[in-house]
Amino acid sequence: MSEQARSGPELGADETLVLFDLPQRWLEDGQAAPIHAAVVDDAELRALNALK
Repeated sequence: MSEQARSGPELGADETLVLFDLPQRWLEDGQAAPIHAAVVDDAELRALNALK
């Protein structure tokens, strides 16, 4: 089976944890404006949170 080409940065375990944890903290603290500007639908945020 051939490997698919990847684009974008490679993230380590620590960076990946922050990627998924930070948006959840923003939502819990009522500071979600930075991430609301980056998503089309709130369901995207719930889907990311479900990946934990």
